[in-house]
Amino acid sequence: MTQRELAETARLSPEFVSRIERGVTSPSLDTLVRICRALECTPNDLLLTEPTDVVAHFSDRLRGSDPETARRAIHAAEAILAYEEEAAD
Repeated sequence: MTQRELAETARLSPEFVSRIERGVTSPSLDTLVRICRALECTPNDLLLTEPTDVVAHFSDRLRGSDPETARRAIHAAEAILAYEEEAAD
């Protein structure tokens, strides 16, 4: 699937998809879900490499965060996991 096809299917602009792919911007949870639906995959398929690497990275990022940022990050992670469980059913 090309960036243009992904953008069209996920109802995003091709420029925005390009910025996400290049790491210039990060998608919101809603946008991530739309991308996953367009690609017929789960968020984990896009986000996870080795589970232990991801957990260590997440932990490192949260360690220096303020409590509100940590709460939001955990909430987002829980939403992704819930989506994956729902998609698997």
